[in-house]
Amino acid sequence: DDHCKLVYILDQTAFENILRAMQQHNSSVELNTAACRFIASISTTNELQLRLFQKGIAELLIRLMKHFPTNVTLLIAACTALWNLSICDANVLPLVQKGTTELILQI
Repeated sequence: DDHCKLVYILDQTAFENILRAMQQHNSSVELNTAACRFIASISTTNELQLRLFQKGIAELLIRLMKHFPTNVTLLIAACTALWNLSICDANVLPLVQKGTTELILQI
């Protein structure tokens, strides 16, 4: 089904390319906002939430939020992605340990 295809694609290179684009173009608000929205939109199952977290997306989202602390659109997109990642119980404690709660409260 479509979900299995999405998981397969993420296991291959698509997600790595998105992460690389976000890292290489970390000053592009537009690109990173779109990427955050994409991440939020695909974080629909525990399996995907865990895989995305394991790929290091949380750290990247946190860096973006720190880099663009006044860009409300990007902050909402990044917070939505983090929220969706936190639906997976296995991601909750590591997200808290990374300081996401404090960061969000500062915004």
